Amino acid sequence: MRTLRLAIAFLAGIALTTFAALNWTDVTVRLWTTTPITLPLPLVIAAAVILGAIPVWVWGSLGHWTLNRRLDRTQRALDVAHAASRNPNPAVQPEA
Repeated sequence: MRTLRLAIAFLAGIALTTFAALNWTDVTVRLWTTTPITLPLPLVIAAAVILGAIPVWVWGSLGHWTLNRRLDRTQRALDVAHAASRNPNPAVQPEA
């Protein structure tokens, strides 16, 4: 499976490199200022992909963090329940 993943990543890298080489033209970008910025097209596309991936990464990280918190809380409750089942009545002392 790792070899297949590596082969797919290698082919995607070749495809992206070919795309960038064939489309290396300058485009004019205007953001919030009136001054236009001239950048190569692959750089603009890469910046757009990275800026689009950041919210997805943050959302996934928050979901992972939330699930870890739930798992920790459940594990603590399970540990307490397990300890209570060993000694069901800790306040009662056996009479001698």
